[in-house]
Amino acid sequence: MRLAWRNLWRNYRRTIIMLMAISIGTWAMIFLIAMSRGMVGDMIRDGINALPGYVQVHHPDYRDDPSVENLITMSSGEIEYAFEKAGIQ
Repeated sequence: MRLAWRNLWRNYRRTIIMLMAISIGTWAMIFLIAMSRGMVGDMIRDGINALPGYVQVHHPDYRDDPSVENLITMSSGEIEYAFEKAGIQ
């Protein structure tokens, strides 16, 4: 161990340059990962705000055939009751 420590500081410029390169690379990697996670979070939040929200209620056949016949024919009171029964706010 003592030999390795001595060899590190024999050429101290090289050691300092390598330490700086490793620290800058590590910092850049952490920064880019944090930035990409933030961008993904923003995209999810913007998508939820732009679209109908967290929950969409569809007729069971609507995804296969999105026509007018496959719309939900419930009143707003019935829809609110269904949401309350399911525990959705």
